[in-house]
Amino acid sequence: MAELILTRHSYSPTETMGHLRLPDGRVLHTIERPWIPDKEAGSKPFKSCVPDGPYDLVPHHGDDWTETWALVNPALKVWHYEKDMDGAGRYACLFHPANWVENVVGCIGPGLARTIFRDRDELGVTSSQAAMNILRNMLHPGARGHRLIIQPHPGARISQDG
Repeated sequence: MAELILTRHSYSPTETMGHLRLPDGRVLHTIERPWIPDKEAGSKPFKSCVPDGPYDLVPHHGDDWTETWALVNPALKVWHYEKDMDGAGRYACLFHPANWVENVVGCIGPGLARTIFRDRDELGVTSSQAAMNILRNMLHPGARGHRLIIQPHPGARISQDG
């Protein structure tokens, strides 16, 4: 069983960037949607990153993403599948390969580094597929019992206006 710590370092109106500390001490970079709170759902479904807090990492194999993990915490209104939901909330919030914020819809894209893609003038992460392979080697797809803790960096500020 592994525990991963995602520390969100910067929140902006366009994306949320963080560091994912692995149990062996390695650090990956992450990109997520911006933080948009929602009174009923906890955070805006399909437009926001998930709320800070602890999550179970549940093996996920779907049509779009295989050998990945869903974040699950019913207390934070985050479920694996829509059929699991009990009221308002989020579902199918996954770790999956993603270099830019448009590649994630409430999910987390890991990368080996953080960069500005000059051809797009956009902040993102590099080598996301390689970062996912690191996670797969460490967590073994299909294995249960892994946890993710999401926390803000003490100096991080949420900016909704740039």
